[in-house]
Amino acid sequence: MPTENGSSNDDDDELISETDVYLNRTLAEQLYVFQFPIRPHYRPYEDNSFSGARIKKKYQMFEMDSLINVNQANYFKSRGRQFAAFTESSNNKENTNNNKQRYFHSDYMDKQILSTNNMTSDDTNCRYCVGLFENNCLYLCPVKAILQLRPQYTYLDSTATTGVGDPRSKGYNLDERTASDGEHSENSEDEEKPTTTSLITMKFAKKESDYHKKKRLQSYDYYRQLRDDERWEDLVCLMNQRSTDSNRLRKSLIS
Repeated sequence: MPTENGSSNDDDDELISETDVYLNRTLAEQLYVFQFPIRPHYRPYEDNSFSGARIKKKYQMFEMDSLINVNQANYFKSRGRQFAAFTESSNNKENTNNNKQRYFHSDYMDKQILSTNNMTSDDTNCRYCVGLFENNCLYLCPVKAILQLRPQYTYLDSTATTGVGDPRSKGYNLDERTASDGEHSENSEDEEKPTTTSLITMKFAKKESDYHKKKRLQSYDYYRQLRDDERWEDLVCLMNQRSTDSNRLRKSLIS
Protein backbone atom coordinates (compact mmCIF):
# COMPACT_ATOMS: atom_id res chain seq x y z
CA MET A 1 0.00 0.00 0.00
CA PRO A 2 1.53 3.37 -0.97
CA THR A 3 2.46 5.77 1.83
CA GLU A 4 2.27 9.58 1.88
CA ASN A 5 5.63 9.99 0.15
CA GLY A 6 4.60 7.58 -2.62
CA SER A 7 6.76 4.64 -1.53
CA SER A 8 5.36 1.17 -0.86
CA ASN A 9 5.59 -0.81 2.37
CA ASP A 10 6.81 -3.80 0.36
CA ASP A 11 10.00 -1.92 -0.43
CA ASP A 12 10.83 -1.78 3.28
CA ASP A 13 10.12 -5.51 3.75
CA GLU A 14 13.48 -7.19 3.30
CA LEU A 15 13.55 -10.45 1.35
CA ILE A 16 15.34 -12.99 3.53
CA SER A 17 15.42 -16.09 1.31
CA GLU A 18 13.78 -17.83 -1.63
CA THR A 19 12.81 -21.46 -2.04
CA ASP A 20 11.85 -23.64 -4.97
CA VAL A 21 8.37 -25.21 -5.08
CA TYR A 22 7.87 -28.64 -6.67
CA LEU A 23 4.58 -30.34 -7.51
CA ASN A 24 4.74 -34.12 -7.06
CA ARG A 25 1.85 -36.35 -8.15
CA THR A 26 3.38 -39.67 -7.11
CA LEU A 27 0.82 -40.24 -4.33
CA ALA A 28 -1.95 -38.06 -5.75
CA GLU A 29 -4.40 -40.99 -6.02
CA GLN A 30 -3.47 -42.45 -2.61
CA LEU A 31 -3.11 -39.41 -0.37
CA TYR A 32 -5.94 -38.65 2.07
CA VAL A 33 -6.27 -36.13 4.90
CA PHE A 34 -8.03 -37.45 8.03
CA GLN A 35 -9.74 -35.43 10.72
CA PHE A 36 -9.82 -37.43 13.96
CA PRO A 37 -12.24 -36.83 16.86
CA ILE A 38 -10.91 -34.11 19.14
CA ARG A 39 -9.17 -35.27 22.30
CA PRO A 40 -7.79 -33.26 25.23
CA HIS A 41 -4.05 -32.66 25.28
CA TYR A 42 -3.52 -35.22 28.06
CA ARG A 43 -5.11 -38.02 25.96
CA PRO A 44 -3.27 -37.92 22.63
CA TYR A 45 -3.43 -40.67 20.02
CA GLU A 46 -0.54 -43.05 20.61
CA ASP A 47 1.36 -45.15 18.07
CA ASN A 48 -0.62 -48.24 19.11
CA SER A 49 -4.05 -46.57 19.26
CA PHE A 50 -5.30 -48.37 16.13
CA SER A 51 -5.25 -52.07 15.32
CA GLY A 52 -6.68 -52.17 11.78
CA ALA A 53 -8.03 -50.16 8.87
CA ARG A 54 -10.16 -50.71 5.77
CA ILE A 55 -11.05 -48.63 2.74
CA LYS A 56 -13.47 -48.54 -0.19
CA LYS A 57 -11.57 -46.61 -2.82
CA LYS A 58 -14.39 -46.03 -5.29
CA TYR A 59 -16.76 -44.44 -2.78
CA GLN A 60 -13.96 -43.14 -0.53
CA MET A 61 -15.18 -44.81 2.65
CA PHE A 62 -12.77 -45.58 5.44
CA GLU A 63 -12.85 -47.43 8.77
CA MET A 64 -10.33 -47.70 11.58
CA ASP A 65 -10.34 -49.90 14.69
CA SER A 66 -9.60 -47.65 17.66
CA LEU A 67 -8.47 -49.57 20.75
CA ILE A 68 -10.11 -48.90 24.14
CA ASN A 69 -8.23 -49.28 27.40
CA VAL A 70 -10.51 -51.51 29.50
CA ASN A 71 -8.35 -50.99 32.60
CA GLN A 72 -8.90 -47.25 32.85
CA ALA A 73 -10.85 -45.91 35.81
CA ASN A 74 -13.87 -44.66 33.84
CA TYR A 75 -14.47 -47.91 31.91
CA PHE A 76 -17.70 -49.70 32.90
CA LYS A 77 -16.48 -53.31 32.82
CA SER A 78 -19.80 -55.06 33.43
CA ARG A 79 -21.47 -53.17 30.60
CA GLY A 80 -18.42 -53.65 28.37
CA ARG A 81 -18.58 -57.41 28.92
CA GLN A 82 -22.31 -57.38 28.15
CA PHE A 83 -21.84 -55.48 24.88
CA ALA A 84 -19.05 -57.85 23.86
CA ALA A 85 -21.19 -60.94 24.58
CA PHE A 86 -24.12 -59.58 22.57
CA THR A 87 -21.88 -58.66 19.64
CA GLU A 88 -20.10 -62.02 19.55
CA SER A 89 -23.45 -63.86 19.67
CA SER A 90 -24.79 -61.78 16.79
CA ASN A 91 -21.56 -62.23 14.82
CA ASN A 92 -21.73 -66.03 15.18
CA LYS A 93 -25.28 -66.07 13.85
CA GLU A 94 -24.40 -64.02 10.79
CA ASN A 95 -21.28 -66.08 9.96
CA THR A 96 -22.42 -69.57 9.06
CA ASN A 97 -19.00 -70.76 7.91
CA ASN A 98 -16.64 -72.72 10.11
CA ASN A 99 -13.95 -69.99 10.17
CA LYS A 100 -15.60 -67.79 12.79
CA GLN A 101 -13.48 -64.96 14.13
CA ARG A 102 -13.96 -62.97 17.30
CA TYR A 103 -15.06 -59.39 16.82
CA PHE A 104 -13.23 -58.14 19.92
CA HIS A 105 -9.78 -59.13 21.14
CA SER A 106 -11.00 -60.06 24.64
CA ASP A 107 -14.20 -60.66 26.60
CA TYR A 108 -14.74 -56.90 26.83
CA MET A 109 -15.66 -54.22 24.31
CA ASP A 110 -12.02 -53.25 23.75
CA LYS A 111 -12.35 -51.31 20.49
CA GLN A 112 -14.64 -48.97 18.61
CA ILE A 113 -15.00 -48.26 14.90
CA LEU A 114 -14.15 -44.84 13.48
CA SER A 115 -15.88 -44.46 10.13
CA THR A 116 -15.89 -41.71 7.55
CA ASN A 117 -17.50 -40.58 4.32
CA ASN A 118 -16.02 -38.34 1.67
CA MET A 119 -16.20 -34.70 2.76
CA THR A 120 -15.02 -33.15 -0.50
CA SER A 121 -16.66 -33.28 -3.88
CA ASP A 122 -14.81 -34.05 -7.10
CA ASP A 123 -14.54 -30.40 -8.13
CA THR A 124 -12.89 -29.28 -4.87
CA ASN A 125 -10.34 -32.05 -4.29
CA CYS A 126 -7.75 -30.35 -6.50
CA ARG A 127 -7.76 -27.26 -4.27
CA TYR A 128 -5.91 -29.00 -1.43
CA CYS A 129 -2.32 -30.18 -1.22
CA VAL A 130 0.01 -31.59 1.40
CA GLY A 131 3.34 -29.81 1.70
CA LEU A 132 6.69 -31.13 2.87
CA PHE A 133 9.62 -28.80 3.46
CA GLU A 134 12.91 -30.60 2.84
CA ASN A 135 16.41 -29.32 1.94
CA ASN A 136 15.19 -25.74 1.53
CA CYS A 137 12.58 -26.88 -1.01
CA LEU A 138 8.79 -27.10 -0.71
CA TYR A 139 7.21 -30.25 -2.18
CA LEU A 140 3.45 -30.23 -2.79
CA CYS A 141 1.27 -33.25 -3.51
CA PRO A 142 -2.47 -33.02 -4.37
CA VAL A 143 -4.91 -34.61 -1.94
CA LYS A 144 -7.35 -37.28 -3.10
CA ALA A 145 -9.98 -36.46 -0.45
CA ILE A 146 -10.49 -35.02 3.04
CA LEU A 147 -12.15 -37.48 5.40
CA GLN A 148 -13.67 -36.90 8.84
CA LEU A 149 -13.67 -39.83 11.27
CA ARG A 150 -16.65 -40.40 13.55
CA PRO A 151 -17.50 -43.25 15.94
CA GLN A 152 -20.09 -45.72 14.72
CA TYR A 153 -21.73 -48.66 16.48
CA THR A 154 -23.35 -50.73 13.74
CA TYR A 155 -22.15 -53.91 15.46
CA LEU A 156 -24.35 -53.01 18.43
CA ASP A 157 -27.32 -52.25 16.17
CA SER A 158 -27.05 -55.74 14.68
CA THR A 159 -27.70 -57.30 18.10
CA ALA A 160 -31.20 -55.83 18.07
CA THR A 161 -32.02 -57.12 14.57
CA THR A 162 -30.78 -60.66 15.28
CA GLY A 163 -32.84 -61.06 18.45
CA VAL A 164 -29.95 -61.19 20.92
CA GLY A 165 -31.32 -60.97 24.44
CA ASP A 166 -34.53 -62.82 23.55
CA PRO A 167 -34.83 -66.17 25.39
CA ARG A 168 -35.59 -67.83 22.07
CA SER A 169 -32.21 -66.64 20.73
CA LYS A 170 -30.46 -68.66 23.46
CA GLY A 171 -32.04 -71.94 22.41
CA TYR A 172 -34.98 -72.01 24.82
CA ASN A 173 -38.29 -73.40 23.62
CA LEU A 174 -40.95 -71.80 25.78
CA ASP A 175 -43.61 -74.36 24.89
CA GLU A 176 -41.44 -77.35 25.79
CA ARG A 177 -40.09 -75.73 28.94
CA THR A 178 -43.54 -75.03 30.41
CA ALA A 179 -45.10 -78.34 29.42
CA SER A 180 -45.37 -80.97 32.16
CA ASP A 181 -43.93 -84.44 31.82
CA GLY A 182 -47.34 -86.06 32.32
CA GLU A 183 -48.71 -84.58 29.14
CA HIS A 184 -46.22 -86.51 27.00
CA SER A 185 -46.68 -90.19 26.48
CA GLU A 186 -43.85 -92.65 26.17
CA ASN A 187 -44.73 -93.29 22.54
CA SER A 188 -44.79 -89.60 21.59
CA GLU A 189 -41.69 -90.05 19.46
CA ASP A 190 -43.44 -92.72 17.41
CA GLU A 191 -46.34 -90.48 16.55
CA GLU A 192 -46.52 -89.47 12.94
CA LYS A 193 -45.19 -85.98 12.41
CA PRO A 194 -47.38 -83.67 10.33
CA THR A 195 -46.04 -82.81 6.93
CA THR A 196 -44.95 -79.23 6.45
CA THR A 197 -45.34 -77.20 3.31
CA SER A 198 -43.20 -74.26 2.29
CA LEU A 199 -44.50 -71.18 0.58
CA ILE A 200 -42.93 -69.95 -2.64
CA THR A 201 -43.17 -66.27 -3.38
CA MET A 202 -43.38 -65.32 -7.04
CA LYS A 203 -43.06 -61.78 -8.26
CA PHE A 204 -44.13 -60.47 -11.63
CA ALA A 205 -42.65 -57.16 -12.73
CA LYS A 206 -43.54 -55.26 -15.82
CA LYS A 207 -40.90 -53.94 -18.16
CA GLU A 208 -39.19 -50.86 -16.76
CA SER A 209 -39.40 -47.77 -18.92
CA ASP A 210 -36.36 -45.66 -19.72
CA TYR A 211 -37.72 -42.82 -17.59
CA HIS A 212 -38.19 -44.97 -14.47
CA LYS A 213 -34.85 -46.68 -15.02
CA LYS A 214 -33.10 -43.31 -15.12
CA LYS A 215 -34.85 -42.26 -11.91
CA ARG A 216 -33.89 -45.52 -10.21
CA LEU A 217 -30.23 -45.15 -11.18
CA GLN A 218 -30.25 -41.62 -9.75
CA SER A 219 -31.89 -42.61 -6.46
CA TYR A 220 -30.06 -42.82 -3.15
CA ASP A 221 -31.16 -46.44 -2.62
CA TYR A 222 -29.34 -47.48 -5.78
CA TYR A 223 -26.25 -45.52 -4.74
CA ARG A 224 -26.31 -47.11 -1.27
CA GLN A 225 -26.61 -50.58 -2.79
CA LEU A 226 -23.56 -50.01 -4.98
CA ARG A 227 -21.66 -48.56 -2.02
CA ASP A 228 -22.48 -51.51 0.22
CA ASP A 229 -21.60 -54.04 -2.49
CA GLU A 230 -18.06 -52.73 -2.83
CA ARG A 231 -15.66 -54.90 -0.87
CA TRP A 232 -13.46 -53.52 1.90
CA GLU A 233 -9.70 -53.55 1.30
CA ASP A 234 -7.59 -54.14 4.40
CA LEU A 235 -4.82 -51.63 5.13
CA VAL A 236 -1.79 -51.57 7.41
CA CYS A 237 -1.65 -48.86 10.09
CA LEU A 238 1.71 -47.06 10.28
CA MET A 239 1.28 -44.73 13.24
CA ASN A 240 4.99 -44.39 14.00
CA GLN A 241 6.26 -41.52 11.86
CA ARG A 242 9.87 -42.61 12.45
CA SER A 243 9.40 -46.15 11.14
CA THR A 244 11.10 -47.44 8.00
CA ASP A 245 7.86 -47.57 6.02
CA SER A 246 6.95 -44.01 7.03
CA ASN A 247 10.35 -42.74 5.89
CA ARG A 248 9.96 -44.58 2.59
CA LEU A 249 6.60 -42.89 1.92
CA ARG A 250 8.01 -39.52 2.92
CA LYS A 251 10.88 -39.91 0.46
CA SER A 252 8.44 -40.71 -2.34
CA LEU A 253 7.01 -37.20 -1.92
CA ILE A 254 10.37 -35.56 -2.57
CA SER A 255 11.64 -37.90 -5.27
